[in-house]
Amino acid sequence: MLFNEEMIRKMLPRAYLRKHVAHQMYVSLTYFTNLVPEMAEYVYKDGTAKSLMSLTGTIPVVFSGKTYNIPICVWIQQNYPNSPPICYVKPTREMTVVKGKYIASDGEVTIPYLKDWKKVKKKKRKVIFN
Repeated sequence: MLFNEEMIRKMLPRAYLRKHVAHQMYVSLTYFTNLVPEMAEYVYKDGTAKSLMSLTGTIPVVFSGKTYNIPICVWIQQNYPNSPPICYVKPTREMTVVKGKYIASDGEVTIPYLKDWKKVKKKKRKVIFN
């Protein structure tokens, strides 16, 4: 299903900056066509659960000259863009997550761009996938 900005905006609860978030999600979907916006429950590490918007699907990743479609989920927090997206690699049953420099053992993506989000000037936070 193809999503337009208005459809995404209508999916977002009022807690979000709906116009801004819908636009950024739409731009991301134009680059990564295998992602789908959806509302789902996210459980934070402290056990708190919230209904959050996410982009879920696969993105192409080049490794050793070969392209792999990696399943991911990008959770958009309600106070985005003041808080960073929460990104996870979501392996299929045939895959395993290998902990690395920027991937935690639970699949969380820990790239510096996300970890240093508050230090990044607002002008530089262009889209969810930069």
